[in-house]
This record gives sequence, structure tokens and C-alpha cells, in this order.
Amino acid sequence: MKSLTPNLMVGNVARALAFYCDTLGFTFEMGVAEEGGPIATDRTNEQDFICAMVRNGGACFMLLEERAFAHDLPAFAGRKPGASATFYLEVENVNALHEKLAGNVTEVKPLGDMWYGKREWYIADPDGYVLCLAHTLRI
Repeated sequence: MKSLTPNLMVGNVARALAFYCDTLGFTFEMGVAEEGGPIATDRTNEQDFICAMVRNGGACFMLLEERAFAHDLPAFAGRKPGASATFYLEVENVNALHEKLAGNVTEVKPLGDMWYGKREWYIADPDGYVLCLAHTLRI
């Protein structure tokens, strides 16, 4: 395997981009407004995107609007965004992110130290996907 890029069904791509890029600091890589349409490399027309890709270091997500997701994968027709999984993102300093974002994101589990040497903070994106932001403690 060369990489893993979760493909997230979202209710609104522009809203998801605002969360991942503007709030969490991901970089916009590309977006498309219609299947087979031109690929945008900037967020100028993000209100029209049905699909976008964002990246931050080694973490990458595809964001696909729910109707487009169901069109591509009919087994997902009628399902709503969200998952019974969490995405574990290793960050440089979870304390700094907590200070910057607390009160501006939906907290799922408070910042805390784990017995296995990690400091973790669980938040939810606007579609209910749970992200664990974590860094290794000096033991």
C-alpha cells in the first residue's frame, strides 16, 4: 500500500472545507463542481464543489457531497454523513491546538493524558466525524 485517504460523505463541501482548511489548517488540494468537470486548484468557487481534497502533512481527506457519494457508491444511498470510526491524527502540539480551537469546535472528549504515553483531544467535524488530535508525551 502507498497511502490511505478516507473519503468522507459530507452534507456541504464548502462547510467541510471551512472546518478542515480554515479551522484545522489543512491545505486545499483540489475540487470539482460536477462529475467529469474541470479540476479547481483554488477555493474560488467552493460553494459549487461536490468533491474536494485537503491535506495537512501526511493526513489527507476526500470530501464528497452526500448525493454525489451515493451516486458513485449506490450502497450508501439514504445514509447520512458520519461514521462509527475515529480518525487519529498525530500533531506536533495538541496543547496549542486546544488553546486555539477550544470553544470553536465540538468537543467529544476533553484533552487528557493516556496511559500509553499520548495526550489526546477528541473533536467532531460539522458532519459528525470524530477526529482525535494527539501527540506523544515525553516519558
